[in-house]
This record gives sequence, C-alpha cells and structure tokens, in this order.
Amino acid sequence: MKQLKISLFAFALVALVAMEGCKKYEEGPGLSFRSRAERVANTLACC
Repeated sequence: MKQLKISLFAFALVALVAMEGCKKYEEGPGLSFRSRAERVANTLACC
C-alpha cells in the first residue's frame, strides 16, 4: 500500500511539472475569465 501511495505521488508530481510547460501564454495566467482582447487592452467588461 505504501508503494502505491509513493507511486501515485511521483506520478502526480511529474504530471504537474509536465503540464507547467504547456501553457498557452508564457507570462499569462493559466486560466482567465477575461477575453484575450480585454487582457491586452487592460479593460474590464462589466455586467
């Protein structure tokens, strides 16, 4: 059981590191609810 936990932890760690390099924008957020145009123009659409 302990071996399984260690293996799952190692897999999760490797997956996190691998996914970090797959971002769409290098300096941008991983998830944004604002559109790309709003982020570029630095405006916030209200309601």
